[in-house]
Amino acid sequence: MMRVNKTIKVLIITIVVMISMVFSAGCGKKAEISIKDESAVTVLEVKLPQTVDKILEEADIQLKEGDVVDPSLDTKLSDAAEIKISRKHTVELNIGGEKKSVDIVGGTVGDLLNQEGIKLSDKQKISHELSDPITDNMSISIFELASVTLKYDGKSETKSVEAATVEEVIKEAGITLGKDDRITPELTSQITDGMEITVLRVTTETVTEKVEIDYEVEYINDDSIYKGYQEVRTEGAKGEKEITYTITKVDGKEESKKATEEKVIKEPVTEVIALGTYEAELQTTTEPDYSSADSGRTVVSKTAFYDCDGSGHGYYEIVYSDGTTEYEEF
Repeated sequence: MMRVNKTIKVLIITIVVMISMVFSAGCGKKAEISIKDESAVTVLEVKLPQTVDKILEEADIQLKEGDVVDPSLDTKLSDAAEIKISRKHTVELNIGGEKKSVDIVGGTVGDLLNQEGIKLSDKQKISHELSDPITDNMSISIFELASVTLKYDGKSETKSVEAATVEEVIKEAGITLGKDDRITPELTSQITDGMEITVLRVTTETVTEKVEIDYEVEYINDDSIYKGYQEVRTEGAKGEKEITYTITKVDGKEESKKATEEKVIKEPVTEVIALGTYEAELQTTTEPDYSSADSGRTVVSKTAFYDCDGSGHGYYEIVYSDGTTEYEEF
């Protein structure tokens, strides 16, 4: 009777174990799966075994054409594992102003350069660190370092620059520009190796100076004065005016001086001169019968010349028959 009980007991235990195994096989086991989607990491507890594509679907992770998954999508995972997703990116690569689109799956900026067979020279600079991860629509620029000579404020400096334009070089050098300063080449010019950039400081100042004004001379006719004589009726006097100038200086040296305003502070006085127009009539007396007993000569002509002062006095010019001439006042 006891043997029967033992047999029944062993049978019950065996059935229970079998039932337990059946249930265990039907439910599966659970495990943590780590999904590394470039910089993002998702940890998910899933029932195994299960394929990678089903696990990604459960994690609501979408794939795009060109993306690479490791292990592959049809791989069935039975234990905890890591799934790595490398995304396909389109990057704009700018080399010395020439742009092109490049596709790369995952990786870093350094990986992209290796993919494209690009080796940077000592004079080249890149816009990102080589260890930076690639992201979609990333723009990567490679440009040459240029040697530039800067001349400003009496200084001359030669330096290697990363700037693309003259304006960027000026800013990098910490040079503050005045509104009238002159820069050559112009600020928008592209930088080239060996370029010379000159900054000329332009300043303006206003000064006021006093200047003499010459007087004019006016002539009038006067018939009370003998012809050939003149008389100053009004003395001339110089005037004075103030002139305001704008002076432009380049690097401290005067370049131009432009009058911007004039103001007369003293008018000049016109000088008036009277010109004589009076002509005296000449009186000629001929005395052919006049004789000189002492000399035995006769007067050929006797002409009166009047003084210019209008007094009526003057002198006679007497010409004799022997060719001599004498003068007699009256």
